[in-house]
Amino acid sequence: MDFVRTASGYQATLRYETTHIVTPEAPSAGEALQQLITTLQQQGYTQLRSQQSYRDGIYLGSQELWVEYPDRQAAPEVGLLGLLKKWLGRSSG
Repeated sequence: MDFVRTASGYQATLRYETTHIVTPEAPSAGEALQQLITTLQQQGYTQLRSQQSYRDGIYLGSQELWVEYPDRQAAPEVGLLGLLKKWLGRSSG
């Protein structure tokens, strides 16, 4: 994952296997990262975390702590189908 400096801020760019994501411009690198995390979660990725490896051009190795991003909570199902799933989920224990 890289940050690209733009005329008005930053973009986060991720290339992983067949996935290629570029975020919209954001005022800071942190906000660009948050946009990337949100995009990945919307695409179904879970258990995401990041670690800063460089600061001001200096390689940090693994000195920095990992930052974990909580998974999005699934929207509760409503209506008759939601009630049935809830009931069947409780009785299957």
